[in-house]
Amino acid sequence: MGKQRKAPIEDRLSRYAVTRDLSRGLGKGIDKLPVSELTKTVIKVKSGQVVAVTAETSVALAASASAAAKAGVERFDQVRHELADVPPAPSPAPEPPAVDLVASLERLKALHESGGLDDQEFAAAKARLLDQFL
Repeated sequence: MGKQRKAPIEDRLSRYAVTRDLSRGLGKGIDKLPVSELTKTVIKVKSGQVVAVTAETSVALAASASAAAKAGVERFDQVRHELADVPPAPSPAPEPPAVDLVASLERLKALHESGGLDDQEFAAAKARLLDQFL
């Protein structure tokens, strides 16, 4: 496989407005350097290559990021639709309120002693309460 030829630097720089402007700005700064004209030319060519590669890389990364984001959105929608077809899991039954055994027995005893419960009612209520805990 042969090496792929790149377009001339001027063509690569002219593809994007920002690269043209940046290269032009760099060129003006390079012209002010106290170096020979040959050195200025070499610096301009190298900086132009850097600007072009940076722009091309940025465009490629943006295209890849856009494609990845699109694929992510499509996958999200697919999973969301798959999950929409699944009936929701039944919610767990609420737990009965925690009953304090000692406090409940004391209330039953107080009701029994006050005459609110006779011996038979007290024994039945106490048995039901103990069945819950044992």
